[in-house]
Amino acid sequence: MSLRRKILVINPNSNDTVTQGLAEALKSLTFADGPQIDCMTLTEGPFGVETQADSDSVAIPLLRVIETNNTADAFVIAC
Repeated sequence: MSLRRKILVINPNSNDTVTQGLAEALKSLTFADGPQIDCMTLTEGPFGVETQADSDSVAIPLLRVIETNNTADAFVIAC
């Protein structure tokens, strides 16, 4: 029995609708023996990442998520 790997896809904005859309779009990439794909919303982020200031503002919160998450084998920043 193989252990499934986990990919955490992080939406760097606080818009849950975008995260739900990501999760729906990624369903077609899942398969029985493939990695588990989980999506999360960065609640500390702006509602949308539209400017360089928005992008800069999520760097530290994203770093915290990645540093403290011990369950994911890979991270994708979906921006």
